Amino acid sequence: MKRVLVMLLVAAVFVGQASPAWAGDSFADGLLDGQAAADTTYSAVGHGIGGFAGGFLFGLIGGGVAVGISAAMSPTPPPEVLATLEGKSGEYKQGFLQGYQQRAKSKQLVASATGAGLGVLCAVIVVSSANRSAASGQMAPAQALPLLAGSVSF
Repeated sequence: MKRVLVMLLVAAVFVGQASPAWAGDSFADGLLDGQAAADTTYSAVGHGIGGFAGGFLFGLIGGGVAVGISAAMSPTPPPEVLATLEGKSGEYKQGFLQGYQQRAKSKQLVASATGAGLGVLCAVIVVSSANRSAASGQMAPAQALPLLAGSVSF
């Protein structure tokens, strides 16, 4: 009888200590929920546009600078996402913020690098087509610039 009572007491202690993990309030649960929130709420379109502009206007160096800027930025969840953390444990909140930042930073870097690559590719296409048209005897872009400048009045 004493054995059964001791076993029940030990089981109750373990269940009492493990219940926060069962309730979905652990660091790991917060990490997964933060990543899911970043997937649905974070947009990295601006980083893609910045990467494209850097790559198109300044080539590989500009694209690299744009990716570097994206890597240096630390994303934070918007206030409406932070409001969902009310009543959660500190461990869950820490996991949520870490998961959100990891996934959002990943989206930033992928968008910026993709934009930079596409920008460099478009710049190469523009320059090669301008060189091709100049070689075929058509007006080169450098010859068209004075015509454009003459039509603009300041």
